[in-house]
Amino acid sequence: PTLIYILPVVTLTMLWNIPRFMEVYPCYHTTDERQTSPVQRVTQNQADPQDISDNFTEIHETNSSSLEVLSICPTELRRNLLYIQYYILIGNFVIMVLVPFVMLVILNGYLYKVIISKRIIRSSTRQTRDQKIAMILITIVLIFFVCSLPRVVINTYEVFHLLVWRDL
Repeated sequence: PTLIYILPVVTLTMLWNIPRFMEVYPCYHTTDERQTSPVQRVTQNQADPQDISDNFTEIHETNSSSLEVLSICPTELRRNLLYIQYYILIGNFVIMVLVPFVMLVILNGYLYKVIISKRIIRSSTRQTRDQKIAMILITIVLIFFVCSLPRVVINTYEVFHLLVWRDL
């Protein structure tokens, strides 16, 4: 019975996130500037080997004056203005924030209305419990809203930054 609810959610989540796997690729950048990295500090016995795990780039010496740095670069899809506007900003906002928030508000509002309408019939201990449950439902909606807000702000900032400065 629970598989009926879980399987569609997992399937739709996987389908929705397929484009994310095509947003970045590993690439090398050559730099003339020699900056001390965690890898270099370890080889010079100036740092703990655990520092390497905190570094997301891999450094290769190409010659005495330059370094080749492995990093994560955006693909053409990730740089596409329409993709960023419609998939990242609008699509993610609607699918991941707006629809769940509206559903939480509507369903919890309905539950709250049922709890309030049954208040007359119940005893005072049951009323107290129902009021606590109602507060928990309202808190869940508020927590979802607060937790989703940073993602919406960051995505909006990214689109604004792209529109104004044409830069990622």
